[in-house]
Amino acid sequence: MPKKIKQRLLERDERTNCGIGIAAMIFAVLFGSTLIWLMRELDESIAGWKCIIVFCAYILFLIFEIIHCLQSISVFKRHENYGTLFCGIVGGAAAVAALANLQFAITLLLSSVGKTDLAQRVIGDRTYDEFVEMQRAPWVMLVAGIFAALLIGFASIAKLAENKRRQR
Repeated sequence: MPKKIKQRLLERDERTNCGIGIAAMIFAVLFGSTLIWLMRELDESIAGWKCIIVFCAYILFLIFEIIHCLQSISVFKRHENYGTLFCGIVGGAAAVAALANLQFAITLLLSSVGKTDLAQRVIGDRTYDEFVEMQRAPWVMLVAGIFAALLIGFASIAKLAENKRRQR
């Protein structure tokens, strides 16, 4: 009769890391859905409160990706779990993609609350059309970052479910 090898259960900080990954996924979905909601109305005048909602979702997405990256590195240092490190690196890349869009997010927020002179200072010498044209690569990076956060979130859900199954 073969011996059954007992598999290791997740430590508390590893479970916390999975929870943060799931929270980052939720905020990525929130941010992505608010972007889709706003993009449908770009031709019309966009209400300031809608842009504030998009900006808040963006900031939450950015913050949770940074937290997830840093906490993943911390878990790796304690447990040498390379899967967690990989998820942290991908989360860090998603945070960098979000940071690449910070200038656009600030410009959107300032112009939506009527501070067009400050928004023009953020843009610089360029016209608004030139600025939007230059945002294509950061937007593609942002969409990739949102998808990465979704994948990490689903992997975290699977890891927690597997851990729950092992406990039984």
